[in-house]
Amino acid sequence: MVKLAKSYGLEVPIQDNYPIPIVANRAPTAGDTKFIPGQLWTRPTGEAYILASNVSGTANWAIIPPPAPATGTISTASDTANLDALIGIVTFTGKTTAAGATELLEINNDFITQGVGILATVSNTGGNLAFMTLEGIYTDVTDVMDLQIQNNGSAALNGDIIFTFSIIT
Repeated sequence: MVKLAKSYGLEVPIQDNYPIPIVANRAPTAGDTKFIPGQLWTRPTGEAYILASNVSGTANWAIIPPPAPATGTISTASDTANLDALIGIVTFTGKTTAAGATELLEINNDFITQGVGILATVSNTGGNLAFMTLEGIYTDVTDVMDLQIQNNGSAALNGDIIFTFSIIT
């Protein structure tokens, strides 16, 4: 049984003693009752739990959710955007890409490293027959995502290019 207690020390006369986290290869169960509320339980796979209550011989372990991924949205009239996010939307405004032509755009992002996976889509605004498609993403340089986007429509783009991405690390 682990319990909070006070102890006497040389430099600090009375101090609190808190239980150290449990590291186990399994998740805690309702039968893991020999701990006090507030006890942390972690697994090498990254899951973390906290004992919320321990009543009548039943332990209630709550999972501590991982932090939400970084997300972001930005609009720019430039061909380069700065957006440090794992999930993001970048709108490149005011583009006039001719039919059959390509746009080379760049996103600076601290989450980009060589070999990361990227799920991406591209779309466009403007009420004509421009159809922007993503031809490729080049990530050979750390922190930079180079995009090649082509107008496969029969008219020039008269609007914005919207690039949506999710980086899988």
